[in-house]
Amino acid sequence: MLVVGAAIVFCSSLMLVTTSWPSWTSELKYLTILGYTVATFLAAEVCRRRLNLTATYKVLHLLTLLLLPICFYSLTWLSSGTAAMSGLLVCATVFLCQASSRILDHLLRGRQTTFLISFQVLCMAGALP
Repeated sequence: MLVVGAAIVFCSSLMLVTTSWPSWTSELKYLTILGYTVATFLAAEVCRRRLNLTATYKVLHLLTLLLLPICFYSLTWLSSGTAAMSGLLVCATVFLCQASSRILDHLLRGRQTTFLISFQVLCMAGALP
């Protein structure tokens, strides 16, 4: 039931964005994806730390892990070499390091450095032209 609810939230958010998506600038599109990923991660942390909703935070953490590579892949929409792309790349990288280490440390019950670095490198590889 929880997975169905998460899928409904994800699809309804996607439908909301796609109605006005063509008229948005590339930066706004990217900020929407990054903001959605950050909001999902923050909701998972609230569910884990404050509300003690085990199944909910696990689903939201997994959704965050799935959205992180999309954040870097969508950076290719921006023209390379611009100041906006550099700033957004730094923001995304900082968030990737913080979120993925916290999620994977908790999910794998301890620090798995090789797995963590591999995941982060693969995510960042999506931003390559």
